[in-house]
Amino acid sequence: MKFLVSIFALVGVLAAVTTFTAPSAIASTNTENSHSFWRYVDKSGDISRPSDQVVRNSWVHLGSWAIPDVKGASGPGIHEVYTQRWAVAVFNKTHKWPDGAVLVKQIHVINKGARTTGQEVYWAGQTAVWFVMVRDNKNRFPKDPRWAHNWGWALFKADKPNKNISTQWDGKGLSNCKGCHIPATNTDYVYLEGYPVLDLTEEQKKLAAKH
Repeated sequence: MKFLVSIFALVGVLAAVTTFTAPSAIASTNTENSHSFWRYVDKSGDISRPSDQVVRNSWVHLGSWAIPDVKGASGPGIHEVYTQRWAVAVFNKTHKWPDGAVLVKQIHVINKGARTTGQEVYWAGQTAVWFVMVRDNKNRFPKDPRWAHNWGWALFKADKPNKNISTQWDGKGLSNCKGCHIPATNTDYVYLEGYPVLDLTEEQKKLAAKH
């Protein structure tokens, strides 16, 4: 009888432990690849910046752009663009950006020097600016000038990396998201041709080629 009582007591303890640890186990599966629109957006529509550690370790590198620092260049630097893995999976299946997808562009200063691979070599230095776009397919902030065309637009600078300084998507200077993205209107304001991991339709390829 004492043996049975001990067995039942042990089962009860295990059940309690399981009940107690279940939330943390569930939480551990709720990774940065999970879909949650509100992960980087607060109720007022302000966008926060995903950390570099999360972006570089857990997200997909969509592609890179290199803009030389020459006269007339807008945003010179090495541009690295990332998004969540689940967002890539959905895009490659539907050919559309899913609600809650986040695009992060890290713009690095350009370093230059001679290396064994060549006398004029360029590589990415420290991050100077971060641009963040958040997909909103439900038009949650219709009166907020930081949100337009199913995207939220944010800008962060190295001197204040956690403060979104963008006040409207068609602002001035670095905040002029509109000026750079208008040419990509037909591809949902994203330059798809720079992202080889995306599975584009033939129509998307044709439209992207016109940028």
